[in-house]
Amino acid sequence: MEKLMKLFLGLFLVSSLLSSCDKDDNDNGDTSKNYLKVGDTEYVLFKGAMENYGTNDNEDEEWNYDGYNIDLSLASEGISITTNSYGEMNYSGSGQLLYFEMFSSKGNEFDSREYTFSSANNFPIGTFNDGEYSLAYTDDDDEWIEITSGEITISKSGSEYSITIACTDENDKSVTGFFKGSLQYFDNTTETKSASLKSAAKIAKREKQ
Repeated sequence: MEKLMKLFLGLFLVSSLLSSCDKDDNDNGDTSKNYLKVGDTEYVLFKGAMENYGTNDNEDEEWNYDGYNIDLSLASEGISITTNSYGEMNYSGSGQLLYFEMFSSKGNEFDSREYTFSSANNFPIGTFNDGEYSLAYTDDDDEWIEITSGEITISKSGSEYSITIACTDENDKSVTGFFKGSLQYFDNTTETKSASLKSAAKIAKREKQ
């Protein structure tokens, strides 16, 4: 009987330790799954894309940046990321959608590093100046919520990215997440998709195409 009690006690202690480890993993960000968490509510991220807008070659623009402007989009399974008739990236479907405008030293990939939010012109490499998300995106309606601070940590192995998000939105809610996988690539650096059309492309992407 005493041996049986010791066995039960041992199993209980092991179970408690495992539960504690799981809790610590969740508190520090679960990197075993792709997710977006806003406040206490968690959503599943399924796919991602990057748009290369090239270097800052227009001195008359209202904002300037170093390196390459690459936009990052992460989406749930119900949202499709395709190319429209103009060759630009297009969202369709419904679900959760997360977007960042970022600055990297390369045009066809993200640097492996930490990117911090910046609101000051000129934007250096390793920053992002715009972040937004929609928790109920549809082809007919959406509501974008602005991200106002935080960091995005990116690492790359082969064609696979690991992206960790730790941000805060305009309502002072915590916005965290993790995505591991490949990213669709869209090249917006050709003459017909140059910086002169960049603002229109971004507005169209948010206002429905």
